[in-house]
Amino acid sequence: MSVMSYGTIRVCYANEMFRVRYILIPKIRYLIYRMRWVGTLFFNAAVVLLGVAAACELAALPKLETHKLVNASGLFYGLVAALVLAGSLVSGKWKDFCVNHLAPGLIRLSIYFPGAAFLTPLFMTRFIHKPSTMIVGKFFLTFTFFSLIPLGICTEAVVEPTLPFVKDDIDTRWQWFLSLLMLSSAGLQLMAAILSMAH
Repeated sequence: MSVMSYGTIRVCYANEMFRVRYILIPKIRYLIYRMRWVGTLFFNAAVVLLGVAAACELAALPKLETHKLVNASGLFYGLVAALVLAGSLVSGKWKDFCVNHLAPGLIRLSIYFPGAAFLTPLFMTRFIHKPSTMIVGKFFLTFTFFSLIPLGICTEAVVEPTLPFVKDDIDTRWQWFLSLLMLSSAGLQLMAAILSMAH
């Protein structure tokens, strides 16, 4: 039985390292990218379907009031802000999850959900008459339009920080994310209170 020389072992080791670095690792990265892409696609589709279902259910309500929809939106963002704040007290990696995963997911949710909920009444009025169809359409159209500003700030300050006065570190991005959530929640609930008094 022959014994491999030291030089032969080094050559074999170098070949294996080359195979791992330039063949296996790129394949693994590609598979992870495909899995993320498929997961994002399913998430977006689920959000769209949820928006369609919510619009159909809301349009069927006999006396839907706009200020209640605004208040519900404010409470939702307040709940997300509470989760973002509470999670940071439990796990040190929670801030990283918030800025790299939760914030992009919330942006897609805030675009696709109201967008689908706005388009649904347009098609619904052609085939089915429901009492609150126009209220649902007007609310989600207005919500989509006015949410572009905070969503744009969230993108530029949290998801992909490009603003010159925002530091590109996890703590700063997390603070911006939490601040935007709290301001959005407070602003929506204040608007709901004003609308309810004017009603």
